[in-house]
Amino acid sequence: DFKLKSLTPRMITVWKSVPPRKISLWKDRKKLFPMTELNKHPSIRQITSFINSSSDPPNHIKNFGMITNKLDTLSDQSTTEALIQSLARSGATEELERLYRDAKSLFNLSMRTHNSMIQFYKESGQPTRCFETFDDLIASGAKPNLFVWTSIISASSKFKHDRLVDLLHQMKAFRVQPDQFLQETIKFAVGKMMKQFLQENRPQDALDLFEDNFGYMKSNLIAWNQVIQSVMELNRHEQVPDVMHRMEAEGIHPNERSWNNFIHGLFRQGKYEDALHHLSDMTRRNIAWNHVTYTIALDCYRMLRRVEPAHQLYLKFLQSGFSVTEQERAHRTMMQIFIQSGHHQQALDVFASVKMKDQYLYTQAVMATAALGREDDFVALTTKNSNSKDIHFWTACITGYATLKKMDEARSVFDQLIQSHEFVNDNVWTAIIQAYANVEDDTTVLQLFEKRRALSQDMSASLCNIAICSLARISQIKQGIDLVQNMLSRNLIPEMGTWMSLLLACRDAVALSSGMKIEELMRSFPVEIVVMNTLMDMYARCASIVNAERIFDQLGDEKTDQSYSIMINAYARIRDVKSAQNLFDQIVTPSHRCITGMLNAYGHTGLVKEAQDLYFNMKIRFGLEPTPFQMAALIDALARANCLDQAEQFAMDHAPNELVAWMSLLGGCKIHKDLDRAKRVAQHCLLLDPSNAAVYVLLSNIYSSCNQKKEALLIRDQMKSSGIKKSPGICWIEIGDRIITCTVGSHTVETKAMWDEICTQIIQAGYLPDHSCVLRHFETAEEELKHLGEHSEKIAICWGFLLTPPGTPLLIAKNLRTCSDCHSATKWISKVFGREITL
Repeated sequence: DFKLKSLTPRMITVWKSVPPRKISLWKDRKKLFPMTELNKHPSIRQITSFINSSSDPPNHIKNFGMITNKLDTLSDQSTTEALIQSLARSGATEELERLYRDAKSLFNLSMRTHNSMIQFYKESGQPTRCFETFDDLIASGAKPNLFVWTSIISASSKFKHDRLVDLLHQMKAFRVQPDQFLQETIKFAVGKMMKQFLQENRPQDALDLFEDNFGYMKSNLIAWNQVIQSVMELNRHEQVPDVMHRMEAEGIHPNERSWNNFIHGLFRQGKYEDALHHLSDMTRRNIAWNHVTYTIALDCYRMLRRVEPAHQLYLKFLQSGFSVTEQERAHRTMMQIFIQSGHHQQALDVFASVKMKDQYLYTQAVMATAALGREDDFVALTTKNSNSKDIHFWTACITGYATLKKMDEARSVFDQLIQSHEFVNDNVWTAIIQAYANVEDDTTVLQLFEKRRALSQDMSASLCNIAICSLARISQIKQGIDLVQNMLSRNLIPEMGTWMSLLLACRDAVALSSGMKIEELMRSFPVEIVVMNTLMDMYARCASIVNAERIFDQLGDEKTDQSYSIMINAYARIRDVKSAQNLFDQIVTPSHRCITGMLNAYGHTGLVKEAQDLYFNMKIRFGLEPTPFQMAALIDALARANCLDQAEQFAMDHAPNELVAWMSLLGGCKIHKDLDRAKRVAQHCLLLDPSNAAVYVLLSNIYSSCNQKKEALLIRDQMKSSGIKKSPGICWIEIGDRIITCTVGSHTVETKAMWDEICTQIIQAGYLPDHSCVLRHFETAEEELKHLGEHSEKIAICWGFLLTPPGTPLLIAKNLRTCSDCHSATKWISKVFGREITL
């Protein structure tokens, strides 16, 4: 019944020497060495045999206790070491450590005994005791033999301990000449440690370990492949060919794993073209592609958005005889490529062709059916997987319902997941919040965001970015900036779109100080040129030309066409045609946007001839055909110069069907109160766009400016009866951290009293109200004056006076054109009260 593998080599030798007639006694070893014999002087063999008389460790311990009770002292070193070695093999922890500790104080124990203890600690999972035992051995001045070195290196490998590096250095210091068994142990340990270093993102340590033990590892292909992986982790892809040459010099030929490590490293570094190039090298070297190689190639095509080459490679892969399991990743990648490129039907074709569909494929199929608007197929897929525990699948379902405009169903899925408390994470929250953000339901977005924040402040960057964009859309810029600061405190980096949303909100609300705070927050991070252009545009729209010029200069050689067009238009708005011209002349081949900006600069300064010269020669000079916006810019220049006949003729000849050009002409009619022409132009505009509210509003204003209030009201009534609504006039003024929104008639008691005081003083100074801007009928001039005081621009100015010290510049934004009375009143207020007011 004995199992030889449970015996020591010495016991096996004894076993083989026992005559057949004594086998019966051997099976019951207790009879060989009765306890009475221990009263004499037992031999080492008797003691070890007696201790090992049972395969059950507790009996070993019991027998050991019986023996040590009989022995008065550990006076016999050989007996003691035999006991230690035997107990180490049996796993008797407490008694063994006591005996070993006492023995060390009495004897100079042999290497075999120390090695037994190292092996014991290794097998019992005690790395600290294991290495302490070895260190004590070294400290005693002993020189470990090959068995000890093998045991301790094997232990360091088992425990994945960094101590391996020091042990290998110690071996060199002791000038150990490893035998074959120790060499194999070193190879295994170094390879395992290199793998651990790579898993811990310590590629340099892996390389150093390989080079320090090159003599052992030079013939190990797996280690060479780990070297390639380490080099790629360190972004030293140019060194890989040298590594491969070294491999070949040692007689090791790079295999598909070697090339896969190289190419996958290039992929991870974003060098997709280089990866595809070296994949071609594999083919030229007759190195067969495995399923991993194909997957890497498909991923490269996915990132490069090359659908057709990816599809051809996918078809070749399917014909290469790989197993169903090896094909899984390729199916996923191909569906992903089709979906991201908008080829949703082809993605569903891949899905249909796969026999063993996993959850990822169902998730992709749900996205594809929703994108195609196939509601029935979408519902069928979600129903079939109703018991799914895959978070990505339910995230896709929420997004899919939102794509199908089924927000109630999307919310229902989300609410069920929340109630289940099973596997809801930020992916689910992001899906539902993004769904509401896509339909610009910013109220619900922020409600859900606050609900998520109540659960934990540790939110993902995606959630914060969506919330910030919603805050920016509703002009809650301060709250958006606060959330950005919260992100940065948690080492989360806002997306480029987040910075742009905030800057655009600052631009539209003319929130200069908030925009400057955002720039300060951005300085710690590299941002794309499009964000810098948006920052420059924000400064330009906030009339901070100095800051806009500073950003423009900072861009250096990175300036784009948009950078130039922003500055040219900024100079055009302040009528600085000289600066605009200087910039325009620096551009070798100006774009349409730059030409439009230059035309506006000419128009705002009355340089009609220069505007006409630029417009009519742009094809010859720059090879560009005029756009509708450039036509509108030239018409505006002619209209501002009171060349309305010429402007109308130009519109009829060159832009008969361009609404933007005719609206520009209608604006010119308002400037010069040309009512007859305005009627013709408005009629033409309504033929082009019958539901355009701006046409009705502008024509009504022209009637009012010509003192034809009755006709103006008729236009307004006609507009209402047709169901056409105009955007309400809104003004914003930034005061400290507050952005105050003002609408028509939104006076408070304080602002009304302030306006009465301001109005009295500017009238005394010479201000004459423009009653043509009153669009309703009032009985008296006093009532009309009161109505003009309800305009949002004047309310914003009152807030500025109430909340800032005297002399503080005011910066006000409005979403629509400013009426002539507000324009005039603002000039008088600035003059009388000594305030710089930018409107």
